[in-house]
Amino acid sequence: MKVKGKNTKSERTANDTTLIDASAVVRGTIAFSGRLYVSGVVEGEIEADEGSGATLTVGEGGHVKGNIRVPTVVIGGRVEGDVHSSVRLELGGKAEMAGKVFYRLIEMHEGAVIQGELHCDREAGGNVHPLGTTAAVVEDTERR
Repeated sequence: MKVKGKNTKSERTANDTTLIDASAVVRGTIAFSGRLYVSGVVEGEIEADEGSGATLTVGEGGHVKGNIRVPTVVIGGRVEGDVHSSVRLELGGKAEMAGKVFYRLIEMHEGAVIQGELHCDREAGGNVHPLGTTAAVVEDTERR
């Protein structure tokens, strides 16, 4: 596992995959590149460099209690904390989230639950309109 302060950036590669098994509980900050798959419990922050191409997957039995700041995030389990995803966020049908969600692109499967706030990064993702509608321009005119 790549733990913050343990390895230099040059030692990290995008092909690294780290698994936190269902029987594991990890406490503290995890900084990684490549892929991180959480089947167990993480109590602490999870982060990856913006341009690293990193992907975090929280499996259906996984549980994260802390903030996440990773470019691509796939959630099938439970997350308690804010999630910052600069590339893509996917919520599976059994995903449960409590916290603020900051995303550029989001995909939510039927059954996913979010208790919190959704914030789209409009600068990164362009103009976003609910349910694929286009923005309406309303003109206030006075009838005489």
